[in-house]
Amino acid sequence: MKVFTGDSIGLLKGICLEKKRVVSTWRNLNRQKAIEKLSWGNVNEQKEILVATSDKTVEIIDVEDGNVVSTLKDYTHNGNFISIEGIESYIVTASSDGVIRYVNYAPDESKETCKKNFNASVSCVHTSPANKSIIAIGGREFDLHLYDLTSDKPLFKAKNISNDSVDLRCPVWVNRLIFLNDSGYHVAVGTGYHEIRRYDTRAQRKPVQRVNFGDLPITAISKLSEDKIIAGNSGGYMRTVEFRSKSKVLLTTRFRGSLGSIRAIAKHPELPYVVSAGLDRHLSLYSQANGRPLERIYLKQRLNDILFSSEGRLLVESNGGPEELLQKTFEEEEREELWNSMEKLVDAAQA
Repeated sequence: MKVFTGDSIGLLKGICLEKKRVVSTWRNLNRQKAIEKLSWGNVNEQKEILVATSDKTVEIIDVEDGNVVSTLKDYTHNGNFISIEGIESYIVTASSDGVIRYVNYAPDESKETCKKNFNASVSCVHTSPANKSIIAIGGREFDLHLYDLTSDKPLFKAKNISNDSVDLRCPVWVNRLIFLNDSGYHVAVGTGYHEIRRYDTRAQRKPVQRVNFGDLPITAISKLSEDKIIAGNSGGYMRTVEFRSKSKVLLTTRFRGSLGSIRAIAKHPELPYVVSAGLDRHLSLYSQANGRPLERIYLKQRLNDILFSSEGRLLVESNGGPEELLQKTFEEEEREELWNSMEKLVDAAQA
């Protein structure tokens, strides 16, 4: 299994989880070109990585050799990149000052096909799986909206929750969001005020389910299924959230080990494993089923984003479960490397 990480000094690293080490390091060390967001150029093929950097540049990097295939430099937003996605031959980017751009990055020429400025403090943007021209967007005092970028009117505009116990207005801070189903009607939101919400855009404007999540801002969300997500906050608290029938929401599996703000969570496309990364400079591997920490790899720099490659061996169930087999595989490879590194001795009688 292989994971790619982007860090605060601009390095793109490839980590082999079976070998527990970095197997490739691409791009030059440069804090002025820190990696802010990563995405696959095409999720199904995974041949190219889209890299959004702090100098307002997007690089397209070949996964095989790390060469830069193309560079897009005409980004003029004032904020940071908060999102980047590859959709067929298009790159969709979003910045913290509310600028959304669709760029066709075909080999012949790059051409901007759509640009929209929301003039708001935006924290998160995600494209709909049902229609790639529809986005979900939210931020500080900018509640959840669904927009079709071909139109100026919102398809959905969330309504703030009721006033608190002393009848004061609740502040709005949509910090993370993700679509839960392929139809694009259900959206999960993590707020800066430590609350997980689920919206059904066909039913009502207010969230249909809510639950408190720790006591710090939610900084990462990853989808497991249509009724289950993993969320992490700025204090290293990471847990599975299950949306049950009606208004029932449960916090179930706990993932322990993170010591700093969690910046990214990713699930393996096929295998039952989850990785997380953040400001504690570690890449952590967990069992999705029970949250058991399987590996922690120190990577020296603060990590801003991660990608989980679909490659990897499908582990066979054993009496101890797939985690035990994975641990045995790690130990066997370590033992083999140790024996290979030893000097061979020749018997004097045979010499």
